[in-house]
Amino acid sequence: MKILASDFDGTFYVDSAFDPADLEAVKAFQKAGNLFGFCTGRPLNGITPFFDQWDFRPDFYIVNTGSVVLDKEMHYLLQNRIDTGLVKDLVREYKDEHFFIHSKDNYFTTLPKRPGDKDSMITHIEDVRALDGEWINSFSFFFDTEQSARAHKQEVEEKTGLSVYINNTILDCIPKGCSKATGLDVLVRHLGVSAADVYTIGDSFNDLPMIVYNENGATFHRSPQEVQAQAGAVVGSVAEWIHRILEADS
Repeated sequence: MKILASDFDGTFYVDSAFDPADLEAVKAFQKAGNLFGFCTGRPLNGITPFFDQWDFRPDFYIVNTGSVVLDKEMHYLLQNRIDTGLVKDLVREYKDEHFFIHSKDNYFTTLPKRPGDKDSMITHIEDVRALDGEWINSFSFFFDTEQSARAHKQEVEEKTGLSVYINNTILDCIPKGCSKATGLDVLVRHLGVSAADVYTIGDSFNDLPMIVYNENGATFHRSPQEVQAQAGAVVGSVAEWIHRILEADS
């Protein structure tokens, strides 16, 4: 049995769409007795609304950049949290940046709501007191350029004591010591499988901990060169990577 953990945005969900070839490949992968799931910066409630667009279900969920892990039935295997007061202080300090804040039950943003916006997944907030009482698993904030995000990474790490990952122009912030790789460790222990049976695919810097988890990490031809240089394989799509895994196993 093989386990494939896929990033979501920019990997499985590209330009606000799913590739039908990827969806078919996932079904073939699962039909062959393997497990497919997501390893993403999104919270769980940022994935489940897409269920009606797929005719398969993930076998596991490593979400919030590895700080939360759930099994197929969505039972928690791991759930870390970040101090709410710390997040509120950062939102006030970096008031010119836009935040996405992921809690156990809600998905918040400081972005202003646009006219006609019907995105039911996200709660738009103007006052950080709306976060009171929330179990916050992770948060992200956005900069104008990747260079600006890189420039702020160390500063945010030192101020907060959190683990901070660059995701293009975004900084993903999670509890110290968490990563997509530590999320995989939790899954491997739960399933009782070998880490050598884990395969991964992602497109950006925040995916590197899982891409280098073992020699079975893949990325794309369109990914940054620094990411490609550390991947075990460079492919054109999730479907291509699945087909390679299945062929090697036949």
